[in-house]
Amino acid sequence: MTMKSHDRTRNKISRSYLFGVVIACALFFSPHVATAQWGNALPELTTQDIELIKKKARVEMGDKPEGTILEWDNPKSGNSGSVTLLKRFSIDGRECRALRHVFNVVRAEPFRYKVTICLQPDDTWKWRAPPR
Repeated sequence: MTMKSHDRTRNKISRSYLFGVVIACALFFSPHVATAQWGNALPELTTQDIELIKKKARVEMGDKPEGTILEWDNPKSGNSGSVTLLKRFSIDGRECRALRHVFNVVRAEPFRYKVTICLQPDDTWKWRAPPR
């Protein structure tokens, strides 16, 4: 691998990681913060995209078995993707889900990101670092 191709690969990984961190924060913090963060950092994702993603991960995944893949598509934005339930488990007695998101954003390369969310006592889902 040449130095230039190595630098491009490293930059691509860094951008992908940053993208993933922003998405994880946006998906699983408050709706107002999420919309603001996604709207500023990822203008390609619309509020409707975010709502579709949240609905798939939080509501429609429901009692589905591990390995379930739910797809989303927003004809208005042209964006699409999927949510895969990798694992269902408990932390401190709370239901948790390890998920893989795939984002197909117009004018960008597809991106995959893993995240863990846990149901809170107030029936909201919050992002959580995966168990060690």
